Amino acid sequence: MITEEKLMLVVKKHNNLYAEVGIEHLILMAYRLEKPLTGIEIYGQEPKNVEEFVNEISPFFFVISKPWEEMSTEHEYNGEVYVSRFKTLIDVVRCIDLTDHVADLAGIFYGYDLKDIVKYCKRREHCGLVKGLIKYYGVEERRGGDKRG
Repeated sequence: MITEEKLMLVVKKHNNLYAEVGIEHLILMAYRLEKPLTGIEIYGQEPKNVEEFVNEISPFFFVISKPWEEMSTEHEYNGEVYVSRFKTLIDVVRCIDLTDHVADLAGIFYGYDLKDIVKYCKRREHCGLVKGLIKYYGVEERRGGDKRG
């Protein structure tokens, strides 16, 4: 049976992997459905240890490991492991990088308050998902609303 206690045993077993202090609490919030997505930053770890963590946490979450290619080698993992109880969030994270180019989308996925997301985006000139995607992906902006029949 999958329980919160078993999850915490896995999380504590691998606590030497995490770059962020307090990430255990954020992982628990994702498990309790208090947060849609949690990104776990990992630096300078052996890839086999990260793979073991991903395998052991997989019964609790949908999981994707995204090494930062420019910083990782076959002997050293640098990147993020994302966990969510929502499969579609992991599918989207698989397709795009949650950078400042899509800061609003990332903020929504991470479960931040919408007013905080707007403040963050305005300070960084990424004021909306559509505008961020236009700049980042080169998609043309649609003007004048939906023209469906």
